Amino acid sequence: MMGPSLNVRIGEADMDIVLNQGEVICIDGDNRGLTFCCQQGQLWITQPNDSRDHILAPQQRFVATSKGRIAVTALQDAQLQFVAPVGQTRLTSTWQAQTI
Repeated sequence: MMGPSLNVRIGEADMDIVLNQGEVICIDGDNRGLTFCCQQGQLWITQPNDSRDHILAPQQRFVATSKGRIAVTALQDAQLQFVAPVGQTRLTSTWQAQTI
């Protein structure tokens, strides 16, 4: 079951989120160019129209290339940082969180 929905704006500053093992956040919208940075732990990222699993360890990055829902799962306790695309001052996304 998905948790509450939250509209989020990623502005000029980067944004960090702490996830416990098993937590999932789903990010809807046009997030092309959004960079996901694993600061600690391990993250599993999936995006539409991409059959690959993207597993991030600390200091690894993933750049979204598709529109639509991106799911980020914490495979262990993790810290995730979002970096907005270069030249884009605001990125609005809808997030939902759940624990698996």
